[in-house]
Amino acid sequence: MTVNGLKTAFFVIVLIATIATAFSLFTPGWRFFDWNGYNEGIVTNHFADYRQSFEKWVMAFMILALIFEVIVLILSVIGYAKLSNPGTYFTLTALTFLIGVFLVLAIIIYAAGYDDNPGVGYTNYNYNVGPVGVGVAGFGAFTTFSLGYSFWLAAVALILIAIAFIVGIVTAIRVKREVVC
Repeated sequence: MTVNGLKTAFFVIVLIATIATAFSLFTPGWRFFDWNGYNEGIVTNHFADYRQSFEKWVMAFMILALIFEVIVLILSVIGYAKLSNPGTYFTLTALTFLIGVFLVLAIIIYAAGYDDNPGVGYTNYNYNVGPVGVGVAGFGAFTTFSLGYSFWLAAVALILIAIAFIVGIVTAIRVKREVVC
């Protein structure tokens, strides 16, 4: 693949990952309640005053990932237009790694904490008792909950960022060789 093809592939992969990150952050499907079919997000469908501390951390890491993804997109356009030096793609690769770290932290923190106090904030009558993943609803019915589609979108974004990282390394090496030759 040519250097321009690698640059284009890098940009497209990061663009798709950015879209997945944005949808993940701003959609209400991080946690799903089987009892009432309710989805709870970290930004939407959640009262901020009742957001649990782990959700605040997840939201912070997701916002950081989104900001850095936009920065990478802007810098890759500059790099594609040859308005930068050969080190630009090494910088982009490092930033892509940092995005991956933010996404990994968000995913791990949410996966570790999503089953604590389900529904705190929006459905105050749910609270955690008994086995993990089972809460008692206000009407005495047991409810189970699971990771929702927004969580899995974040996982897709992480996979795409990992692929972009590999493409970024190859691109940086090829750009450097092209300048040396």
